[in-house]
Amino acid sequence: MTPFDAVCHAMSTLSTGGFSTHDANLAYFHSDWVDLIACVLMMLGSVPFTLHYLSLHNRSFRPYRQHAETRIFFGIVLLAVGLAWALIRSSGFLQGLEAWRAAAFAVISAITSTGFMDEDFTHWPSVLPVLLIYLSCIGGCAGSTAGGIKIVRCIVLARQGALEVLRPVHPNLVRTLKHDGRALQPRVSDAVWAFFSVYVLFFGLLMAISVMSGLDYISAFGAVATTLNNLGPGLGATSASFAFISDPMKLVFAFSMLLGRLEFFTLLVLFHPAFWRR
Repeated sequence: MTPFDAVCHAMSTLSTGGFSTHDANLAYFHSDWVDLIACVLMMLGSVPFTLHYLSLHNRSFRPYRQHAETRIFFGIVLLAVGLAWALIRSSGFLQGLEAWRAAAFAVISAITSTGFMDEDFTHWPSVLPVLLIYLSCIGGCAGSTAGGIKIVRCIVLARQGALEVLRPVHPNLVRTLKHDGRALQPRVSDAVWAFFSVYVLFFGLLMAISVMSGLDYISAFGAVATTLNNLGPGLGATSASFAFISDPMKLVFAFSMLLGRLEFFTLLVLFHPAFWRR
């Protein structure tokens, strides 16, 4: 890279922004080293920045190892990369190290909501593009620059769901919901479920509006997911560009991007009369 390209892409990967100085983004450089460095920076941008500070301050990697959300995040990435590699290899699209590189780059770019592409993943096996979109819904860790629901909320949802499965079997069961070795207050789990409910509600509403505007179901699903999760590439007709979308729908998707970036309640509170009375 030229120094200008290097500075721009360093900021774009670490901030999980996904902007590039070239239309083909990182595919323009045809370099495995560029992809590797970009993957490292995207992962760093999706980990809580307080951990980076603690690690530098203590000159140790222990803060990363002790943080449950970060460990689970890396576990999800490794599992998803392995699954993506198996699907790519079984389809005959790529083989050997090239399949590993493509799988790792696509998974990390999707789950960190960066949105860079060095391969057209829409031509990959049918389940893989949808898997990448679902990974963008999960997103990175809280306190990072990544979008999506966030890993910590997914952890709380999974553990709360597991407790609710046990309650019919053991009606008198008393068990405190915990995360990272600490008990969570009921208000925390209530807030997480409220966020998830609003996320699903707006996802369905925006998808219905997209279909009514003329988009097919796959393109509508991809468009809503990519804007709500601040990803970039979608599915179907919106996989490469939103240039053909009508101006009113561009405003709808712009609102969707704001909802996802501000995590719903920060933006929705502006529409509540009580906020303005205060």
